[in-house]
Amino acid sequence: MQIWTMTLYLLLIFCCFFVLDAKSNNYADRITGRKRATCESVDCGHIYFMEATNCVNQCVSRNCYNEVYGSGKELEDGEINQNLERTFKNCVRREVMKNKRQKA
Repeated sequence: MQIWTMTLYLLLIFCCFFVLDAKSNNYADRITGRKRATCESVDCGHIYFMEATNCVNQCVSRNCYNEVYGSGKELEDGEINQNLERTFKNCVRREVMKNKRQKA
């Protein structure tokens, strides 16, 4: 009986951490999505959308752009690199959450 209770508690704790992490990602994704939309339409709107990836990423976060793409890894027009995109997205999420904590 105690093993089942302990297992249930551990499972509950694990689920809580997963839900809390998902909520913070949702917040960061909403903020990033708004910023990306502004960048696409205003700051980089004059560039053809297939060629605007670098402009949009720089606009969303100059720091993350330099960290991920800065050392000669800049994407060519129309190029897709899922690993770099994932790294950039995670960097921006961390940056948004850091800014949120600093404001609180």
